[in-house]
Amino acid sequence: MSKEFSSVSNLEFIQGVEESFVTYRQGKKVEGTVIMADENGISVSIGGKHDGLIKKEEAEYDREYDPSNYPTGLPIEAIIVSSSQDRDTGRILLSKKLIDSTRAGDKFVELIRDGQVFEMPIDNEIKGGLIGKMGSYSVFVPQSQIKESFVKDLKPFVGKTLRLTALEIDDAKYRIIASQRKVLESERKEKEEMFWTHVQPDTVVSGKVKRFTTFGAFVNVGGLDCLAHMSDLSYSKITAPSDVLKINETYDFLVLSVEKDKGRVSLGYKQLQPDPFMKAIEKYGVGTETTGKVIRIVPFGVFVELEKGVDGLVHVSESAHGFVKNINDILKVGQEVPVKVLGIDPENKKINLSIKAALPESTDSVVESDGASGSKKGSTKKTENTTTEWKEESSSNPFADLLKDMDTTKK
Repeated sequence: MSKEFSSVSNLEFIQGVEESFVTYRQGKKVEGTVIMADENGISVSIGGKHDGLIKKEEAEYDREYDPSNYPTGLPIEAIIVSSSQDRDTGRILLSKKLIDSTRAGDKFVELIRDGQVFEMPIDNEIKGGLIGKMGSYSVFVPQSQIKESFVKDLKPFVGKTLRLTALEIDDAKYRIIASQRKVLESERKEKEEMFWTHVQPDTVVSGKVKRFTTFGAFVNVGGLDCLAHMSDLSYSKITAPSDVLKINETYDFLVLSVEKDKGRVSLGYKQLQPDPFMKAIEKYGVGTETTGKVIRIVPFGVFVELEKGVDGLVHVSESAHGFVKNINDILKVGQEVPVKVLGIDPENKKINLSIKAALPESTDSVVESDGASGSKKGSTKKTENTTTEWKEESSSNPFADLLKDMDTTKK
């Protein structure tokens, strides 16, 4: 046997022995060289009995795949993504993208050491918190650090991306403890500072209606709940905030007052709407005669609605030509009455009305027995000679009849 033959045989034997010990375990990192690259992917020599294949979709992490970037003989690192041979090509499937993403993650760890906010998808829940991956580092988010309030159920967060900041980095164990709560707290404080800087009285803000109460509506403006009181929702009388606003709808509001130390902001909705009173005083000047509806009766008079959201007071002394002891005897709620505008107070939004000034002097009242407007049945009108002169000889005078039979000359 020649020495040359012996040398070749030994080389093949050693190579065969080495190949027999090559394992293709999923997740294992391998080093190889490019055999060729085309539009389908990269063929790689990785040692052992089989070559590897990096499909084009597994070639690049942050750029488009270009075969010309991978000449024959180029050293390359990849991760085995399947321990069995590819059915179509007979090769071991590899991923260079996973290697590149891990390296990018490791580089990013250097950037987050100073508290930089980063995003990370959550892979799973474990006892006490959530777990994810950044490069070769495991990232743990404790249960108390997920939100500002305590989170009991962790399942909804699996598969979601959290915005985190690193609390602790252990390079020896490749572990990071991170918090989303810190990020949320910081952003809330920043929003609050911006809110108090820009939200001042008499400014217009946009807010979403979150909930109703018996006294008004709470509106979210820039993350802070503000109150729009019932009295500031409408110029007309309303029974509930839902008469004007809708939950989850966004409206413009006027800032009425700000109490930063108490975290309170009062909003007005009606203040940005046309004021029916201001329109009314243009329409109903002093001396104007019109009709209105009695909407409320009080001991000193009645309030008469001229149109929706606009009413005026008829004092009891202006309700009829004659003396009125009880206003309820002549007027009823819902009744249509004629009125005359006596005076207007724009500053206090008051209108003084008179019923008697809009009625003929011969009319004592405007109440019908059936509640309709008009003269009261049985009421008297002023006519001539309505007063009978009292005379002694009058047969209608009983005292005259008694005096007739008395002798007034006797002492």
